[in-house]
Amino acid sequence: MFTITDPSGITDERHCDGKDHPTRFFEGILYSCGLPDEHTYEVVLKDKGKVVTTISSKISEDGKKMARTVKDGEGKTTSELRYEKVD
Repeated sequence: MFTITDPSGITDERHCDGKDHPTRFFEGILYSCGLPDEHTYEVVLKDKGKVVTTISSKISEDGKKMARTVKDGEGKTTSELRYEKVD
């Protein structure tokens, strides 16, 4: 379990056990999350049992880069973001 804080300061505890849980960020939406490997975090958002969004965040082995891919309920990529740590 870990805690996420949104930009407005609202916090939500995440249970990454592969089961559906309610989220404080979106009323009526359930999430499930997991850690498929030591560098990847994935979260699936569902509305009325249907997948609406899948977010995958992968950190590079050196910890200096992160790639985040967002897909819609049909598996179509809607956003790809790349982050790089600045020293």
